[in-house]
Order: sequence, then structure tokens, then C-alpha cells
Amino acid sequence: MLTTHDPITTRDHLIDLARALTEADGQDPPDPARVGQLAWQILAELNEAAFGRIDAEALLAQAQTAARAAAADAVSGSPDPLSHIRRLLAAQGGMPPAGTAATTILAWPGGRPEPGQPAGRTVASRGGTARWPGRLAALARCGRLHARAGH
Repeated sequence: MLTTHDPITTRDHLIDLARALTEADGQDPPDPARVGQLAWQILAELNEAAFGRIDAEALLAQAQTAARAAAADAVSGSPDPLSHIRRLLAAQGGMPPAGTAATTILAWPGGRPEPGQPAGRTVASRGGTARWPGRLAALARCGRLHARAGH
């Protein structure tokens, strides 16, 4: 499964490594072992990032293909147009647990809160209650108002 990183944290980490590399190289005399270790670490992390991008682009292409196939199946009247998307999700380990509401999946990256992440507000939903961050709770209220208005 694709792993994501916070780009700000990653950028700051690389800046810290570059600063340490500059300091090690600027010592009198320079510390060649430390310079080599830091340079190698920077190159290794940049290599990992490059391969991560390649993997992400490949997954995006697969997801777009599955979505186009699902749309084509839906237009042609296929009894199960989402089979392509389910197959992609299953291959990536991304199928939601049985009974998970779409609102829960949309409310959290990855479909659920990460450990230690604030749970947000509890909002009543048709199947009980769901924990949503504040701005999604506001969207849910708008949706309920929209539904009451008969739209």
C-alpha cells in the first residue's frame, strides 16, 4: 500500500540534513566521514522520494483506469459496474470494513482517524453517530438542511 508523508515535515527534515552537511563540510578541518554519511542519507531519501512518486503515479493511473471502466460499465448497463474499483481497492488493501458508512470514509483520510488524531465532533447520522472533524460536521448540517428543503 502507498505510504504518504507530510511534505512540510519532509522538506524541513531535508533542510536540516542540508544544514548539517554544510556545517560538517565547513569545519576546519572538514569531517569527511560526517560529510559522507550526511550526503549518503540525503541521496537515499531523495531516491526513496523519487520511487515513491513513481509508485504514486502508477497507482493514480490504475485508479483512473478502474474509474473509467466503471463509468463505461455503468453507461452500458452492467449489473456490477463497481467491480473494477473493488478489485483495485482489494489489491491495495483499501477495501473498507463491512458496514462502514461512506460519510466515515469521506471524513477521514484513509477512511478512519489515525491513532492519536483528535476525534472531532460527534454528529448524529442515520446509523447512529459518527465522529467528524468540525468542518465536515458543518457540511453534514448543510446536507441535512438541503435534504429537509426537499432538494
